[in-house]
Amino acid sequence: MNKILITGASSSIGNKLICKIDKKNQIIIAHYNKSKKFLKFIKSRKFKSKIILVKSDFSKKNDLNIFLKKIKKFDINSIVHISSKRISIKRFEKIKLNEFHNEIKLSFNSIVEIIKLAVPNMLRKKRGRVIFVLSSVTFNKPASYLAPYVCLKYLLLGLIKSLASEFKNTGINFNSVSPTMMDTPFIKNLDKKFIEINESFGSSKKLLKLDKVVKKIHYLLSPKSKNINSKNFLLKG
Repeated sequence: MNKILITGASSSIGNKLICKIDKKNQIIIAHYNKSKKFLKFIKSRKFKSKIILVKSDFSKKNDLNIFLKKIKKFDINSIVHISSKRISIKRFEKIKLNEFHNEIKLSFNSIVEIIKLAVPNMLRKKRGRVIFVLSSVTFNKPASYLAPYVCLKYLLLGLIKSLASEFKNTGINFNSVSPTMMDTPFIKNLDKKFIEINESFGSSKKLLKLDKVVKKIHYLLSPKSKNINSKNFLLKG
């Protein structure tokens, strides 16, 4: 039975992805933090997959440890890592060091521990998929005024690349998708002027459709992607 973990499943991408990959004989472990809207979304639909909701604040070490204990029994074979803080704009000289630490605790430390937990089972079964949702800031010129966010995405890119190298030819594939700016609540703290001046979020003036991102993740989770490893796909609007 396929067992997929989605971190940040309460996000717009997470919602659409659950619907896209839904099928019989499958377990989806959906991580969320505090979204009541997400709980209503899950309860309002009938899924073919068995949906297991696991609440956790990854920025808190104790919460993360409890989460790891809960998911250990599932022998996860696929991971989609979406969990991230909402983007906020700030000049570098006004950023406090703990803002970098907070990004790392939430999105980097958590996935390191999750992968360490899941890899032994993937190696035993000689199959596995790990996909990170990064950002187009990992291509070309990064966006301005987003230092903690940009640093985090490069840190995650380094992790996925190093894992792809270390576990090559084991049946486990490590890839990432890097979308340009999408029309989601994730960017609600950004003003229009910022979006216009930061071309690294997309060379076109149109926001990227969620369906395009979800379609690529779905493909990377499928058997068709068995020969794809260590790739970072730029997805443009």
